[in-house]
Amino acid sequence: MNFSKMDEYFEKSKLWIAYLFVFISILSMSSLVYKIANPLYKGLSAIVVLYICYTLLFKWKEITADRKFLSLFGLLAGSHLLSAIFNRSGHLIGNVIEILFMVTYVLLFTMLQSGQLKKLFDWIAYTVQIVSFSSAIFAFGLLVSRVLILFKIGEQSYYYGVMNGRLWGIVNPNASAIFSYISIILA
Repeated sequence: MNFSKMDEYFEKSKLWIAYLFVFISILSMSSLVYKIANPLYKGLSAIVVLYICYTLLFKWKEITADRKFLSLFGLLAGSHLLSAIFNRSGHLIGNVIEILFMVTYVLLFTMLQSGQLKKLFDWIAYTVQIVSFSSAIFAFGLLVSRVLILFKIGEQSYYYGVMNGRLWGIVNPNASAIFSYISIILA
């Protein structure tokens, strides 16, 4: 495959890869979908990292993101990495992976042009609002009907409804709060 064909494929697919990465990460917030979504999420993460490396190596002059922001974010990520290394007794590998995902999310937006970035943000806004609304309706229905759904698949237990004073819907209560907050901002 020559460089021009690879570049053409890269340009055509990067918006969809970016959206799929964000969409699968949203789906993986549901404990029921996590086992299915997690391998897809890891695979898409690897593809996104390759796309980011390609952008940073071959298209760095075309990056329209704020370079000061990227520098500041690099310092922030570096400080988190140093903290993870010095506090290695607190699950070093997991902390480093979380830092890499955080860096991947920010650098994901460097590989897109401004028009593509606007389209991606619109898609993300619609997706988050749909997930947030459906999760809220499901949780509200369980709350009003006073139903608690408990079931077990393999070793993993799942529960939906009010449990231990918290309302569990499609996603956990913390993710629901984040979805609601993001939906309000993006509305």
